[in-house]
Amino acid sequence: MNELEARAILFSVVEGGQAFWSSEISTKGALAVYEKLLRGGYDSIKYEKLITSLRGISGDQVLSEIDKHQARLITPIDEDWPCLLYTSPSPRDLSTSRMPSSA
Repeated sequence: MNELEARAILFSVVEGGQAFWSSEISTKGALAVYEKLLRGGYDSIKYEKLITSLRGISGDQVLSEIDKHQARLITPIDEDWPCLLYTSPSPRDLSTSRMPSSA
């Protein structure tokens, strides 16, 4: 498991735009948040559905599904991360998928 795989999994199971998770991932990193969720570091009752979803999917599955649609997952550490996302209400949201540009 690496940062990109953890981010892909979280991207697939966390509803977009949630300020709490955006902040957690931005400050702690996706891998740390993913591991903390699985270790019981967050309220296991409140986040039971999320934790169950995390256990049922792998980063490879998510990334393969994105790849099937000729898209790729970009994250804030990628050079082509849209700068305008830094000025949005949740500036370092989980990630986004992007279709390749037709050249």
